[in-house]
Amino acid sequence: PCPSKANCATNGECHNGFDPSDPFCSTCPSNHYNAGGSCVKCAGGAFGVVAPVLLFGTVVLIIVTTVWFLKRLNIITEHHVKKVFNLNMDRQTKAKQGTTVVQV
Repeated sequence: PCPSKANCATNGECHNGFDPSDPFCSTCPSNHYNAGGSCVKCAGGAFGVVAPVLLFGTVVLIIVTTVWFLKRLNIITEHHVKKVFNLNMDRQTKAKQGTTVVQV
């Protein structure tokens, strides 16, 4: 006997998109979720993979473009960029060695 009469049919099939391999019609098939008593297919597909890659690429592009414009306007120089990267490298190296970095 099926505990959820709303999800079970008399012919052994499940209603509302529930998994027919479940004798109780209480679980949704893979790539589906239970949305208030019926199974709905998950959105995503290729967009679920492409969106994070596009977001990462956009952030990198914004950073590179900003640095390029600042260098072009002589607001920052090559020396500033190298100093920032060297400072970060020093912090990472000292953090691995267990020492602290004091910025003055």
